[in-house]
Amino acid sequence: KSITLDGRKFEVVGVFIKKVSAFGGPYETMALMPSAAYTQIYGLVDPQGFPRSVNVTVHARTPALLQDSIEQARQVMRNARHLKHDQEDNFYWFTSRSQIENFNRTTAGVKIAAFLMGGVALLVSPLASLEDLLAACAVASEGLGVKEVYLGGRPDGWHDDFLKQADENPNRRGVELAAQAFGLSVRPFAELVAAAGAGAVKAVWAIGAELPAAAGALASLATLVVQASNGGALAAGATVLLPASPVAESDGTFVNFEGRAQRFEAAWHPRGEARPHADLAAALGRALGLKAPWRSNREVWLALSPRLAGVTSWDFKWDSLPSAGRRRGFVPLAAGTVDGRLPGQRERLAPEGAEPIERGVAPSGW
Repeated sequence: KSITLDGRKFEVVGVFIKKVSAFGGPYETMALMPSAAYTQIYGLVDPQGFPRSVNVTVHARTPALLQDSIEQARQVMRNARHLKHDQEDNFYWFTSRSQIENFNRTTAGVKIAAFLMGGVALLVSPLASLEDLLAACAVASEGLGVKEVYLGGRPDGWHDDFLKQADENPNRRGVELAAQAFGLSVRPFAELVAAAGAGAVKAVWAIGAELPAAAGALASLATLVVQASNGGALAAGATVLLPASPVAESDGTFVNFEGRAQRFEAAWHPRGEARPHADLAAALGRALGLKAPWRSNREVWLALSPRLAGVTSWDFKWDSLPSAGRRRGFVPLAAGTVDGRLPGQRERLAPEGAEPIERGVAPSGW
């Protein structure tokens, strides 16, 4: 038998075992093909300009052999990439155990809190992108039934009457727009602290750990789920702490105080198990039974931006940046490359005219 995909005919050599879904997506829409054929047809760079990654899954025979399996797989990769003993790995490896445990704990905590009438609250930081905020508001509204969001973020700073605003947050207007898109009111942080102290709020889901004032009663809540890219009082008091990548590690949009949308691009890949806020929110939404198919901030924008008031009149499109569609993306350099950059910064895109580079394995989801 044969099947046609994207206008090309392929020979069918096998079928999946019947399942409803896989990795949060519908199984009936999935197809596998040899990686060589895929790259020959679709290339090594995706439509958004990011390099396509190759992920190798290794299963240990028993849990007790997990660490041995990791080390064996790592040595196989090092040998295949011809790395010397004094060279760092130029690929990434990770296990899903910690992510599974975190999300199971998160979902359990939020579900328990959701059964408490008026007991769960959403706290958002105006340092998060508009896409992060849209995803969080969608999940909170449709999955947890919240009616309002509480505003976190940095406290006001100095200001003048000419250039400098007191607001130290880049996306306060984005919070207002995302909340409005889902019929949520925006409440000040002080009201959340008071409600937690009075027992009216028993669980908090926080997008970002930045606070305009002391955490107060939030730090002692029985269920405090925090997505954070840095430390602080809120992260320290979290019962579930999920690693969120900062805005420098994802594409997204800020809306300034004038209501002007401003796109930004990722500077490098998320490190370790960190993921953008929108990815974490989408995973939580799927765990709560919602349809949250977004796999990137671009998909969040395309799916949810029509809800934004007045967005049709904006002189703005996600793919309007000059680099859209042809950005080379981020190519990890071969370990040991001497190019003047500090350790930890070698994953960034090589400068024009640099010496030949070797492709590494980028994190999944890009």
